[in-house]
Amino acid sequence: MPHTPAPWKITPQTTHNGSFLRIKGETVKICNIVTRDYETAEANAKLIAAAPVLLEALKYLVRYCTDNDTGAELSSAMDAINQAIE
Repeated sequence: MPHTPAPWKITPQTTHNGSFLRIKGETVKICNIVTRDYETAEANAKLIAAAPVLLEALKYLVRYCTDNDTGAELSSAMDAINQAIE
C-alpha cells in the first residue's frame, strides 16, 4: 500500500480548545500532535514529517549495501523499512 508522498509539512494550528501541530501532505492530513509539552510535540512532529525521506534514504542504503555486500547494515536497514511499510 502506498503512503502519502513527500513532502510532509508541519503547521501549527489553534482552535478554541488550544493549540496543536498538524502534519500534512499536499492534499491530506497525516496526523495531529496534541500535548502540553510543546518541545516534545515539535520533536515528534519533525520525526513524523521526515518519515518519507527517511524511508527513501533507507531504501538507498539497502541498494548500496546489497551492491557492496555489507550484511549487518543491510539487515538493520531492511528491518527498519519493513517496520515502516508493514
